Amino acid sequence: MPTNDAEPAVKEKRRVHLLDEIRGTAVVCMVFYHLYFIAGEFFGIGIAKKLFEFNMPLEPFFACLFIFICGISSCLSRSNLKRGLKLFLIALMLSGITVFILPLFKIEGAEIRFGILHLLSVSILLYAALCPVLKKIPPIVGFSVFFAAYVLTSGVKDGYIGLPFLKLYLPSSFYSHYFLFPLGFHTASFGSMDYFPILPNLFMFLAGTYAGIYVRDGRIPKLFYKSRVPFLSFFGRHALIVYLIHFPAIYAVLLITVTIIERI
Repeated sequence: MPTNDAEPAVKEKRRVHLLDEIRGTAVVCMVFYHLYFIAGEFFGIGIAKKLFEFNMPLEPFFACLFIFICGISSCLSRSNLKRGLKLFLIALMLSGITVFILPLFKIEGAEIRFGILHLLSVSILLYAALCPVLKKIPPIVGFSVFFAAYVLTSGVKDGYIGLPFLKLYLPSSFYSHYFLFPLGFHTASFGSMDYFPILPNLFMFLAGTYAGIYVRDGRIPKLFYKSRVPFLSFFGRHALIVYLIHFPAIYAVLLITVTIIERI
């Protein structure tokens, strides 16, 4: 009596290389963006300041790509609770280093109080908690609702919700309490070199989780699985490591370079 032939074939899990490459592109752009910032802000290099200002309009676009893809990945993850807690601990350590330790070495202005890692860890944990409810919403509806919510709350940092031509200004009291900065309501004195508040970015993340359903179910074109730029794919797969080491690496290289030039 046949047994193996009667059993359903197990579908092999395939890596979606296009997502790695898009994430890698966002990571590379982040590295150059911070290179310009560090060179201009800490070392006073004029051309770096101009390049930083020139690239500022592009930064939100690549950040949104990164957040959106993280949402997709969360839909594919086996344990978002574990991922979220691990990332949250790393984010807390990063804040501790930049807020309390770096100033001891006279490195000011590099404080990260609620950066991309804080946002992603909180988003992943919230998704893990709300998943039983969120999965009841049809993917196209969930994606549309949360993408619209992102657009409508994208002005929170500027004091309003709605569209640029139809604004509803928020009470100024929202921005008078320091502890509300994780939500996007920050005081005038608040500062964070890397700042990605929950509003509106959580909604972009959640929109990504609904796009992730199509990826999880294999309802995407075959071209998504083909690797085209291994260099970018590598950076995409190791995005967390790159994020953690790129700032001190850039600072160290620039410090050594500037010191050598000054002594010549």
